[in-house]
Amino acid sequence: AYEGVAYEGMAAREVASPTDASANSAAIYSLGLDGAAKKLDYYKPAALPAGKQGSISLAAYDVDASGNLYTVEQEYTYHFELPAGFSGTEDEKYNYQVQDTNTSTLTKYGTDGKTVYKINLSEICGEDGAYVSSVISDDKGNAYFICNQTAYALDTQGKLMYKYTSEGWFDQLVRLPDGRIAMAETT
Repeated sequence: AYEGVAYEGMAAREVASPTDASANSAAIYSLGLDGAAKKLDYYKPAALPAGKQGSISLAAYDVDASGNLYTVEQEYTYHFELPAGFSGTEDEKYNYQVQDTNTSTLTKYGTDGKTVYKINLSEICGEDGAYVSSVISDDKGNAYFICNQTAYALDTQGKLMYKYTSEGWFDQLVRLPDGRIAMAETT
């Protein structure tokens, strides 16, 4: 699943997949110029809460100039409230599905792998199920993310500095050569 191609001059050569890749959770790998992949051990993907079903996905991530890692995980969990004696099919039980969570969480990990902050972005965005399409950091360690039609900036400790709302739709954030953060907008 994690096959890659490394380039030497103009000729490509196949490189091996990481041996520690897991089919059940997210992982982040650093890729060397030789094609070797090394798992970042300090990123620990969230696990589904006991008794819940659903998914947790790694939606976006970035690393700042100091080596701090920023991740956005989107969690959707649910359970079933089946009537007593339910004998329906596997598909029919979804008629009794109850949503538990639909959140996005931004976590900043320090270079030592410890959590600097962890923020429920649904609270900042003002809605459950907020779609976070991009996260990026600047040279000072401030984090920026896009949630639907709004771009947000957080300071180094995760406090909201400002938000910028548009009539259009924001897409990806990019770091410009001078260190400023820019975003694309579709109107």
